[in-house]
This record gives sequence, structure tokens and C-alpha cells, in this order.
Amino acid sequence: MARIIRICKRCAAFFAGVAVFGVAPAFAARDSDADTDRYFNARLADIENRQDTALKAYLGLFTKQADSEVLADRIFTSAIREGDMQSALRAVRAQELRNAASPEAPLLLLADAFRRKNWAMANVAASELQVRSNFGFMAPLLKEWVNVAQGHAPTLATPDSKADPYYAYFSIDQRVYLSLATGQLN
Repeated sequence: MARIIRICKRCAAFFAGVAVFGVAPAFAARDSDADTDRYFNARLADIENRQDTALKAYLGLFTKQADSEVLADRIFTSAIREGDMQSALRAVRAQELRNAASPEAPLLLLADAFRRKNWAMANVAASELQVRSNFGFMAPLLKEWVNVAQGHAPTLATPDSKADPYYAYFSIDQRVYLSLATGQLN
């Protein structure tokens, strides 16, 4: 069993090397061999599911190459896995500047705006989510939560299950939660 594990680790290292060399030429052309080694080690840590180590390495490299789409993507993925909201936001903002963010990125921006009580930005993020992603059906629900957080009574539209079945399904529970959040216990 130990031999199989060693072979699997060698395979993981090999595939990490192959993955690194797919982006390493562009990466290495601008920086030193030490940075390429750091990137390789970060990818290896990523493959070995050591997200904390990978994230630290990616963040260190990102301070030198803030325009790297590859690093922003790696930081976003590792930060989400690690639960590091600030690093994930940093990566999303860098991706947004290049219009390279994932379609679900506005959901993270909405959560941050909600946390900071920046209601205008929360609504913008919900609108952007509606335009760009598979989670667009959630935009009216999220906007309603922003509305309720500002002290307004819920005004969630009645769903048409044929026109928007996802919204209809998820709005059932959300109506109850919105009523509870505003003190309407009946």
C-alpha cells in the first residue's frame, strides 16, 4: 500500500509538472527561476490538497505579478477551498478588471457588499449575477434580502412556476425566511 501511495505521489508530481509547463513559459519569461519554483511548489501543494500552503505561495507570487490571470484564478480557487474571503475577493477584483471572472463571481461580491452594508453595490452585484450566470434566478431573492436588510417590508413577487421554475421553487422557503426576518410570525 505504501508503494502505491509513493507511486501516486510521483504521478501527482509529474502531472503538476505538466500543468506547470503549460503556463510556466509565460510565467518564467518575466521572472526568476525561484518564482517558477515557487509556482511549481504551489501547484504541487494544490494537487496534494494543501490549500493553505498553495494559497500563501500564490499570494506571494501575486504581489510581484498582479496582472497574472493564472495566479488570480489559482488564488480564487484556493481561497474558496480554504475559506479565505479576503483573498478570494482580491482575486475576483483582479479578474473583474480583465473581464475574466467566473460567472458566479458577483455572488462573492454581493456577499462582501452585504457584509459591509453597501446596499447599492449589493444590488449591482445581484443584477450582474442575473446577467452572467446560472444563478441569475436568485437575483430577485437576493435583492429582496438587501431590501429587508435596509428595513423595508418584503415585496417578493409571486412566482410563475412555468415561466421560472427555479425561482418558484426557491422563493417558497425564502418567503418564510423573509417574513421571519421582518417579525411577521404569522
